[in-house]
Amino acid sequence: MTIDPRPDFDAEWRAELEDRAAERVDRDWLHALERTDRERAWADAARERELLADRAEFARREAERDELDARYGHGHDYGQPACPTSPPVSGGVRCPAVPDRIPVEPRDTTNRSRPRLLDLFCGAGGAAVGYHRAGFDVVGVDINPQPHYPYEFMRADAIGVMREFIMGLVAQPIAWDINDFDAVHASPPCQSFSAYRRKGQGVGEHYPNLIASTRSLLQRLELPYVIENVVGALFNNPIRLCGSSFGLNVRRHRLFESNISLYDLPCYHEWQTPRFPPATNRTNLRSTVEVGVRRIPLAIQQDAMGIDWMTLTELSQAIPPAYTKHIGAQLIAHLTVSA
Repeated sequence: MTIDPRPDFDAEWRAELEDRAAERVDRDWLHALERTDRERAWADAARERELLADRAEFARREAERDELDARYGHGHDYGQPACPTSPPVSGGVRCPAVPDRIPVEPRDTTNRSRPRLLDLFCGAGGAAVGYHRAGFDVVGVDINPQPHYPYEFMRADAIGVMREFIMGLVAQPIAWDINDFDAVHASPPCQSFSAYRRKGQGVGEHYPNLIASTRSLLQRLELPYVIENVVGALFNNPIRLCGSSFGLNVRRHRLFESNISLYDLPCYHEWQTPRFPPATNRTNLRSTVEVGVRRIPLAIQQDAMGIDWMTLTELSQAIPPAYTKHIGAQLIAHLTVSA
């Protein structure tokens, strides 16, 4: 028998593989530690950003509360109704809990030729003008100043105003009672559901979602109501409207939820052919006018929306009045049948 003078290559190869595996484990472990350190640093930075945002939000709400205290009286908190009848107490007082339901007394409409609509979170009045064209008198409510709102305006927290009405109080600073209104429209903030937010751009991360609380309060008011928001909002059986259905050079899809039956209109994109300047990151022409950008003349954007009284910032937050003219006609038909 011939003896192979060569060493045991299999044993050597196994030993080398084990060494390589040990080195790979060590290397992977180091990489994992480095990755963990990076992820921890990113998480710390994210928490720091959230903390700063929370502080900014707290400061903003404190400023809003101070301003509302000056207008309403003591004890007004963000999302809480004012208590004008409560005695002053150091540190403010809380209002009593909101009851489940307050019966709405029959409204005296003998001195009014037009029904009246309460426009909550009204902005600069895109929805309001549509309702006015449909036949409503409109009163707007918004927590921010709205110098271009075209109708009667009350600067206040919309959630707080609804709670005041439910409690049977008169909304301040103007003497409105829920019995003075025939219908309510609400457009709570939409940044939580915006397209940029859904695409992970960070827009709307720290904005509240007020849809559920708005719906709950509107249901207690026992009036016909409409809630408007962007596509993606958590609505119950909404209809969708599009600018193409009204001959506008925008699409601007919006959802509308109501406690009455509403009908929508189908999109008609076919007539919107490419003819407008492209977006900054593209070369192909757009079929609609881009709204809310400075590179396009304001007059062109206003014409596309059917709005001629808003600034660029206000326009970017608005809906075309044609939408609520369509909705408003259905509301008035409902009120007429129910009268």
